[in-house]
Amino acid sequence: VIYGKVYNVHEYMAKHPGGRDLLLGVGGRDATVEFETMRHSDFAFAQLEKLFVGNYDASTHANAASESREHGMPKKLELTGGHLSRSTLEMHQMAWWDVAGRGFLPAFDPIKQLPPPWDHLSAVLQVLPAYAVQGRFPELAEAELKGRLPVTEDALDSLNEGELEALHSMLGYVCLGFINKIPEIYEDSSVDIIAGPRENLQELPSWLARPWISVSEKLGRRPMLDYAGCVLNNWERIDPEGPVTPSNVRLLRRFTGLVDEEWFFKTHIIIEAEGSHVVSSLEAISKAMASENWHNLLQALRSLEEALWRLTSVCLPIMFARSPEDRTLLCEPFLFYFRLRNYIKSLDVRMEGSDGELREFHLHGPSGAMSTILPSVDAALGIRNTSAELREAVKNFEMYVPRAHRDFLNKLRNAPQSVKTFIETRKGSMDENTWFAMAGAYNSCISRVLDFRWKHWSFVEQFIVRPSSSKTTTNMSACPVMDRSNGKGKGECKSQIVGTGGTTFDYLQQHITDSQRARIQIGSVMKTPELTPLTRGSTPLLPKMPLLESSLWDPTGRNGFATLRMANLPNWGPLFHAPLPGCSALLELASVIPTLCYTHPGLEHMEENSSFAHPFVTKCEEKRLEIESLIKPSKDGTPAENLPVADLEQTWLVLTMVVAAYGSSRRPPMPKASSRCPAMAAKEGADVRRKEKDAELLPEWMLNIIKHLESLVGRQWSGAPGYSELILNNWCVPGLDKEQAEDFVISRDTIHLVRPCVRFLATPEEEWHRKFHLVLEAEGGRAISAATRTLMPAISTRDNNAIISALSQLAADIDSLCEFQRRQFEGKDSRGEAMLMQRLRSFVAAELLDEEYAVWVYTEGSSPLLPAMHAILGLKKLDGISGPLQEHWQTQGRRCMPKNHRLFLDGLEQSMSVRAYCLREWRCAPVECIAALEDSFNNCIEALLRYCSLRERLVNRMFSGTARIRQLSSEQEQVIRSGRMALLQMRRIADSRRMLLLKPPPI
Repeated sequence: VIYGKVYNVHEYMAKHPGGRDLLLGVGGRDATVEFETMRHSDFAFAQLEKLFVGNYDASTHANAASESREHGMPKKLELTGGHLSRSTLEMHQMAWWDVAGRGFLPAFDPIKQLPPPWDHLSAVLQVLPAYAVQGRFPELAEAELKGRLPVTEDALDSLNEGELEALHSMLGYVCLGFINKIPEIYEDSSVDIIAGPRENLQELPSWLARPWISVSEKLGRRPMLDYAGCVLNNWERIDPEGPVTPSNVRLLRRFTGLVDEEWFFKTHIIIEAEGSHVVSSLEAISKAMASENWHNLLQALRSLEEALWRLTSVCLPIMFARSPEDRTLLCEPFLFYFRLRNYIKSLDVRMEGSDGELREFHLHGPSGAMSTILPSVDAALGIRNTSAELREAVKNFEMYVPRAHRDFLNKLRNAPQSVKTFIETRKGSMDENTWFAMAGAYNSCISRVLDFRWKHWSFVEQFIVRPSSSKTTTNMSACPVMDRSNGKGKGECKSQIVGTGGTTFDYLQQHITDSQRARIQIGSVMKTPELTPLTRGSTPLLPKMPLLESSLWDPTGRNGFATLRMANLPNWGPLFHAPLPGCSALLELASVIPTLCYTHPGLEHMEENSSFAHPFVTKCEEKRLEIESLIKPSKDGTPAENLPVADLEQTWLVLTMVVAAYGSSRRPPMPKASSRCPAMAAKEGADVRRKEKDAELLPEWMLNIIKHLESLVGRQWSGAPGYSELILNNWCVPGLDKEQAEDFVISRDTIHLVRPCVRFLATPEEEWHRKFHLVLEAEGGRAISAATRTLMPAISTRDNNAIISALSQLAADIDSLCEFQRRQFEGKDSRGEAMLMQRLRSFVAAELLDEEYAVWVYTEGSSPLLPAMHAILGLKKLDGISGPLQEHWQTQGRRCMPKNHRLFLDGLEQSMSVRAYCLREWRCAPVECIAALEDSFNNCIEALLRYCSLRERLVNRMFSGTARIRQLSSEQEQVIRSGRMALLQMRRIADSRRMLLLKPPPI
């Protein structure tokens, strides 16, 4: 069974590239995880179609499973939810860790909030993703935490162990966010428009280092965000009384707004929860051996095998779960390796301790090897570590493990004898049948350990080995974020692949061999195959265009179609400073979107979460009164009505982003919709459909605010942020003085200084996408404005030389935009772009079909740039031919534009176009002038074709399976090509006909 479908592989086994054994090993059961792990090719999927039998009927299987249990057959394994924690009333009376009772998760659910003065950490961590992706988190942390965190050890005396663990975790996130740079997405730094810190900090300031070292020493651990900090003590249950399952658990702290981070760590939380059954089985085994109770030992071994089997067959596959909406992986290996791993990998740093002395630290990042589950099983069963490297790694990692876990592990290691020794030494004194049953149960446990280790190796391969390869099948370019610390030049990488804990993986294979050798020999000697070590390969207003009084959306200004305003609005500042309390509340909500707005909490039992109080929704409700104050009427009108235009637009921007996040948080997963022709989307009301769907998810008070501000800004709310909010007005430049801010010009030379005001995911790709389009809109808008300023008066005065000059400059400007895009595509890793669009979809395009979404990206949403180019050249409609994408510009796109942009386009379309002028002048202008007009006009056509071709290339990078978009783009390009003019040929034909008419009749 693969993806819920049944395949008969009987005839295919001999042809299978991996051999018969692999297929036989997964026969008769769900093999989706194994199939996913191998990442099969398109050819393999085509082969599957030939082997298809039918769809898998889960209800029939459930009935069969019930009957099998009644007849004593093995039961179907499923998540148990772990051993539930004790009540908070017992927290101050008992130890934080109760390994025997809860496993390696804490005895109580992790602490979410610390008492003063440590409570400042929680506030800073809520905006960590949003500030870290800008490279501004050190600035924020210093402003908010310096001088507020105690640096003496006695400040920790009032905290209990659970609070100390929470403090250790919080400081770990803050310090790694402070030290680590933004993940890189460029190979060629000369085209980098993201900017930000390029090197990790080598020294942590004392106001952070001293508290971190102090709490670490008090806990007996290293000053590092360890496995306990990002997994064991970093979760909460959505339903406090419910089980620990994927649908009932969320992270407390995070570095990004990606669901991939949530899912990666959540899988480990579930493993630890289910690992509690492993611990209880180990305890039962120890007691049975101490009392020489064969029956209890046999039962405990079977219980251990089942617990290990559950970890391998039920828990580990959670990592490869797919979204029910679009069947994409919830944890993409690429995003883990290139976007999250940068924050949690091992590091070298200098820190000042409580003694005031500066010390060098080599710190291991959080690693699955810091989990105590498998080391405990190894110790109990007697699996030896023959790898000196593994023993050294385990020894180092134990300094990152809670004391209670180390004590439990040492108790097992120091036991009189292991299970293997116990069984082997009693072969002669025990009943033969009992001994064989005991040895068989022990070997079954070894098999489950091997299953786990092989699955874990597939994790390593998927999440580290494959992404670290220097080539990619989708881009065939060197990966830009490889660790080049050992390389001497560009593109040189470390010779060895390492995990987040900083160790290589050679020892993993050796430990698999050690596990195989731990089996008790019952029959013939089992030969262990040799395993090879892992290696890796190598302005004035335009005439006749009345605009609104506001200059904010002046398309003729210095920033083109981006907003013409100060780079830093004086009434809006850091740390939620805004002109009104309602604006401040919205700004605070927008800053925590990446932290709180993950996707739906889980995949199974969604109907049980219908009353789930999403943390972002809850936070919005807490801010309701402040936000509603924006539309509270008074004798002078509402506060929103009295805002200056720039402040009103900024409020609208933040509001639409918050509303999108609110809707995304309440939207349940839906199956992927079937696609249809996007050219019909406008006629069928895609934007209306989206608006109605989103309105169903929003409370009435929020809809009232949207309607009020919608009427003030003068453009429709379509159910999601428009292009104006996502791109054109979503920018600022921190750190400029008033004079610099007033005159700031957006360009490819200054874009590295620009930061988006609001973001959803807090990833480099999201920052790049916004900056990339800001450059196009600013420089493209200036080019359109300059061309129009020259063309309009020149057309009215028939100044052909000015027209030719303006067209030549316009073609050069469009080509310059093409070159900018081309260099970005060639210099930037493309693999994160498709994943960006998948992750953004729930915020900006949840109700759009795939091709509607792709058309929205192709046309740049409600951008006036492409429509303006068409209007100037006269390509809106040609002899009844209408491009399918023009339907978008005339419907959804135009309704969501700022009014000044609509007026600007109306003015262009109502004025005489260059094409119309040339068709009027070709008969009477001098031939040399006609030739120059034709050449300059057609050069603009060719430049526009290149621009549209690059838009299609962008869509192809961001969307898979967009053949229909390629067709629509081809049709649109055909419309543009139809606009080419052959003025000289028309003139030659006309002149020859005129000569025939003037020729005297024959005598």
